[in-house]
Amino acid sequence: MCRLCRQIITFKFCTSISQIKKIMILSILFDIWLLTKLIGILLPVIAIVDILRRDLLGINRLIWILLVVFIPFVGSIIYFVNRTTYKAKF
Repeated sequence: MCRLCRQIITFKFCTSISQIKKIMILSILFDIWLLTKLIGILLPVIAIVDILRRDLLGINRLIWILLVVFIPFVGSIIYFVNRTTYKAKF
């Protein structure tokens, strides 16, 4: 095993416990940031697919798609909260 690998595994590159805590906190913050980005990307895509599969009138479908495209996160949440029970096409 190389010296750098041993240092990384045993946290020898950190000189104190406070540095280890900072690294762990930064790791958790990065995970939260990544999860937020994934939700922010996937939620509008799922909303648009659902809008296209629903049996909506043309103008209603256009309004929902425009809302989700121009305000992705908030528009998707509004759509999922306010959608009514329409039959899916497929």
